[in-house]
Amino acid sequence: MELLFIWINKSKNRFIQKKQFNFSPHHKFSCELDGAKVVLRHEMVNAIDKTFLYDNNILNVTAIVGENGAGKTTLLQYIYDSHCYPKANISDEAYRQMHEENYEENKNVLVYKINDDIVIYHNIEDPLFENKTDFQTKCLSNNDRTKKIEYMRELESSTVIYLTNSLYTYGHDGYSTHGTLNRICLTPNSIRSLSNKFYDKVVQYPDLFMIKQTPYNILQKTLIKNKKETDFQQICDVLYFHYLISNGLLDTYIAKINNEIEVNFTTATSLI
Repeated sequence: MELLFIWINKSKNRFIQKKQFNFSPHHKFSCELDGAKVVLRHEMVNAIDKTFLYDNNILNVTAIVGENGAGKTTLLQYIYDSHCYPKANISDEAYRQMHEENYEENKNVLVYKINDDIVIYHNIEDPLFENKTDFQTKCLSNNDRTKKIEYMRELESSTVIYLTNSLYTYGHDGYSTHGTLNRICLTPNSIRSLSNKFYDKVVQYPDLFMIKQTPYNILQKTLIKNKKETDFQQICDVLYFHYLISNGLLDTYIAKINNEIEVNFTTATSLI
């Protein structure tokens, strides 16, 4: 699945509201507001020439550029978290407002390319969404529970990897040992969590909720604290190169760096 377009009603921090973003060099989608109704339109655009970045695995590269505070991280986090959840029917007035706010934050339009088909997913209630394109629409806010589950499973099958060096990653710093690996989030803080867990396993540090702590456990924890994230990253690098060598991919990997990526130090030297 390739994400072509997203329309965001409202991000959690309210930084992005009723904004749209295209990610395809071939297609341009737009959502227009007609009162309370969202109208989706589409047009073809001239594709850019492909570069060495494109191969059988990489179909599209999109750069999100902006100054500090422009909302780049907010957009990426929204894409990572977006599930297009349907609006919940809550009868209890005490919880209705909370669910209304959650729905407004989750309300969006997602356009994916799946194999050779383009499919539009949205969770906007009828009749407040109008599709002016020729592509198939799947609404997660309809009354057919079977269809809702089917569409949600389709969306959950997309793979999203969020890799960032930003420290503003609240809510994206942990890890899970359950479920599928179709969503992976690596941040400075999540790397730290993975590193600690890795060294817990290495020294066989016990779960303190299960047994009483001993002086030996304190020594184990001291050893773990003396390990840095860079130590863990170096181990990951060694494992990655081992994978490349084992699968006969190292020469291709090195050749791609040497032959297809040009590094120019002229500007850097003048700055130094």
